[in-house]
Amino acid sequence: MKMKKFILSLGLIAMALNLTNCAQYEDVNPSVEPQGDFAIYASVSRTANDGLNTVWSANDNLLVFHAVTDATTYTKDGQFKLESVDTSRFLGTVNGTLDSQEEYDWYAMYPYSQYVSTPAATTSSYITVCCAASGTQTQTGNNSMAHIAGANYPMVGKAYAVPAGLAPALAMTHVATLLEFEVTNTLDEAITVSNIKFTAPSYIVGTFYVNYVGMDGDAGIVATSSGSSYTSKSATLVVKNGEAIAKGESAKFYLPVAPFEAAANSKLALEVNVTSGDKVGILTKEITLASATSFKSGKIRNIKVNYDAEFVSEGLALPFEDDFAWVKKDESGGVLALSDLADAYTTCSTIYGSVGEIKFGKSDACGSLTTAPFNLSQPFTVVMDAKAWTGDTAYLKVTVDGVSKTTAALANDYKRYKFEFDAATSASVIKIEITGKRGYIDNLEIVSGHDYVLPPVIKVSSTSISVEAEGITNQAITYTIENPIDGEVVSAEASATWVANLDASVAGTVTFDVAKTTEEREATITLSYKNAQDVVVTVMQKAPAVSGTVIDILNNAFTGVGSGTSYKDWSGKKGESGAIYKGQSAGDSSTIQLRTTNSNSGIVTTGSGGKVTKIVVKWNSKTNTARKLDIYGKNTAYSAATDLYSSSTQGTKLGQLSYNANGSELTITGDYKYIGIRSNSGALYLNEIQITWEN
Repeated sequence: MKMKKFILSLGLIAMALNLTNCAQYEDVNPSVEPQGDFAIYASVSRTANDGLNTVWSANDNLLVFHAVTDATTYTKDGQFKLESVDTSRFLGTVNGTLDSQEEYDWYAMYPYSQYVSTPAATTSSYITVCCAASGTQTQTGNNSMAHIAGANYPMVGKAYAVPAGLAPALAMTHVATLLEFEVTNTLDEAITVSNIKFTAPSYIVGTFYVNYVGMDGDAGIVATSSGSSYTSKSATLVVKNGEAIAKGESAKFYLPVAPFEAAANSKLALEVNVTSGDKVGILTKEITLASATSFKSGKIRNIKVNYDAEFVSEGLALPFEDDFAWVKKDESGGVLALSDLADAYTTCSTIYGSVGEIKFGKSDACGSLTTAPFNLSQPFTVVMDAKAWTGDTAYLKVTVDGVSKTTAALANDYKRYKFEFDAATSASVIKIEITGKRGYIDNLEIVSGHDYVLPPVIKVSSTSISVEAEGITNQAITYTIENPIDGEVVSAEASATWVANLDASVAGTVTFDVAKTTEEREATITLSYKNAQDVVVTVMQKAPAVSGTVIDILNNAFTGVGSGTSYKDWSGKKGESGAIYKGQSAGDSSTIQLRTTNSNSGIVTTGSGGKVTKIVVKWNSKTNTARKLDIYGKNTAYSAATDLYSSSTQGTKLGQLSYNANGSELTITGDYKYIGIRSNSGALYLNEIQITWEN
């Protein structure tokens, strides 16, 4: 769809709720040394709302501060509770003593929050403005302002130079600016607005630091983003129970956003989604501002929209396939914008390019992607690959015309999922979400009917096996088949004759023998299954041991995870001893970073280097001094670091190393061929681990 570009000067209307001219104080003669209740008056609110007729609601509370007039040291008085809706009188306790010879500035914020510590917030004490960064706002019906109320729509007020003996009276002003979209239908058919999305050059919803010490009416209120992870430049208004708009008629829709400044020639993006019977329409416009424009707190900006987009009476035809080859950005390139999407998609929220795949969400916000309309008038199936971000609990959700289907928790490796739906309309859109936390999708397909068969997938317990020089008999590879086909079995083939007697007759297991060797060598075993991708298992046989001791040195470079705080799985790392190491770790400050969250971080050996005799650890100074490292051992190979979190698989606890800036050492007694290392509790950071093996 092409963006329509035009120059538009925006109209400015003052909100009636902010035009009350209140005195700065009321002559109620409270004590200048308040003991118990102290009164303030806060007029005009939006906690209960019907159009512009607004009143306080029972149980409303304010956060109050005071300062000597023009001073910049602010005293937090805390919570003031509404005593009377009729008089807008709030009662609370002043913190400290007021000097009868001084005048004071008073500051109030709604809603009350114990976490806000100053009325001059710029880098701390954030509050939510309008909704969370990934959220939406909902208007019920056309022309209604009833939704612009409550804790997500903060207000602030200031009374200047109030004598100590008088009660302050404050005129409260909304922090938000209000966008009034006046939608006029220019088509012959009636339309019903379903949602409106607005994108600005600045952050407009989420959590902000609000500084209102310089406020003068609607001026002087500054909302500063608390960070790109917690605020968004796009805001969406969902219209519930909207009424049809006939040709030539108009309706108004109200979207509050945080105040912001837009420079001349900056662009505002607008998307209006409508329905007409079983047809849908989407109007996209790009507004280029002719001059610098201020979107001030407590003001209404009127934006006129002539709806003239053609309806989609029949959507794109099936089948549809997308391998996301059009995604060129990587995750460091930032959020994918509407302009980055292929033509088959119309809206998105908090999604990132990942070069050929799409990452959904961030640490505190989930992501979504919505398709253009498709002809889904017959039963259909949506299929895609999905996985969770390592360490996150995430779910794949697909919604069509209000019907949602969700998977179980996603694995950290890609798995193919299918969602079968009954017939929808000839122009229905599909919304794809990763809920819970972060995840990825790839290889999307939408096909007619319910005949799609998920391909079989071979899953093996390990893709590498280490064998001693003397050889072995009946070594086993265990596997499972996802989406099996009735009557089909696994076959196995080795690349070398010294891997012999392969037996796949028992479902779930392939056994084989390895002959004795005089040198180190390697071969592969390929597992095959009808319609499934082959899986290759590497068999590594050691050379005969040479007597003596060898020290394996493990560090960040050895693990290969690189720097950063993202935990990654790694395996097949071979030490000087011949031991094979596997683990999950991160690399903050170029360390080996371990944790206990998710019970899957640690280091184990899947192949032995002989008998382990000593462990030496060099700690990184980032580590909390209370952290400890647990050491386990056994005489059968570990399969993964998760083994260290179960008493049935972790082996014998050989000892524990406590943080020591000069390093820690554990001498091991007894014969143990395999070693396991994990944090006892919490995150820790290791510069180096030295493991001594005796052959």
